Amino acid sequence: MTTEEQFLELVQENRQKLCVVCRYYAALCSAVCEEDLFQEIVLNLWKSYPRYVKRPECQPSTWLYRVALNVAISQVRKLGSGKLQSLSEVEERVKDNSAEENLTDQMYELIAQLNQEDQALIFLYLDEKSHTEMAEILGISVTNVGTKIQRIKQKLKRLNDE
Repeated sequence: MTTEEQFLELVQENRQKLCVVCRYYAALCSAVCEEDLFQEIVLNLWKSYPRYVKRPECQPSTWLYRVALNVAISQVRKLGSGKLQSLSEVEERVKDNSAEENLTDQMYELIAQLNQEDQALIFLYLDEKSHTEMAEILGISVTNVGTKIQRIKQKLKRLNDE
């Protein structure tokens, strides 16, 4: 199997995870197009693939998430200055969605109020990553992951109650 075929297989196996990242960051910032973000992530994955292959100890999901989150955060910073969705825009979108999508959108709206590092951490938590994986992806200690998750949960609860 060629390097290109291995890369394409890896992307295909993880396509759903990448799409979730794109969906979240496109919902967060109206200037970010979900499809364009996906293409930008895949391009950056391809560029970093040779370094990833040389590090067999690195888990594929860790590498994929790290690249995807970094690209998504960079796109929001680059395109999103002053273009974050307003509460009324999100409310309109929520009204048009089914009940399950409504809850998801409400959750995204609460998460959007967090700083970028906390958003990335809670995103990985919701994807059921272990504390060790989250620490490796974000470059923080495992202990710090646990502490931050508890604080984020408390903050989200307060925001939801307001």
